[in-house]
Amino acid sequence: EKPKRASLIGKALPDLSSFSLPSDAAAPGKAILLCLFDCEQRPSRQAIRLLIEQTESLRQQGVVVLGIQAAAVADDSFDLWKQANPLPFKSGRVTAKTTASAWAADSESLPWLILVNSQGRVAAEGFPLEDLKGKIARLEK
Repeated sequence: EKPKRASLIGKALPDLSSFSLPSDAAAPGKAILLCLFDCEQRPSRQAIRLLIEQTESLRQQGVVVLGIQAAAVADDSFDLWKQANPLPFKSGRVTAKTTASAWAADSESLPWLILVNSQGRVAAEGFPLEDLKGKIARLEK
C-alpha cells in the first residue's frame, strides 16, 4: 500500500509548470479551484462536466478553474477527449510520474479538488464538488 501523500492544506500550491499548463494559469491574487482528474474514469468525467457548467459563475466569484489530467494516458486519447470535451478553463496533464508531479499523480482518488486562496495557499482539498460553494464562502472571510 502506497503511503498517502502529504496534505497540501496551508501550503503553497506546488509548481504547475511540469503539467504543461501555461505559466499564467495560476493568476496571482486569485483563488484557484484545481481539479485533478482522469478522463478515462466516469466519476472524473462527471466532475469535469459539472465544473464546465460552473466555470463562468466561479469566474464571477474571482475563482480561476484549472484542470490536470492526473493519470498518465496516451497523448492521442487525451487529445481526442479534449476535442470532444472543450474545456472553458486551462488544463494540463501528467505526462510522466516525476517527483515534481507526484503530488498530483498520487492523489488517492480522482477526481480530487484543491481550493487555493488568493494568497496562493491551499485552503481545502479532497472535498466533494457539492461542498464547493461553502468552501468558497469561507475563503472570502
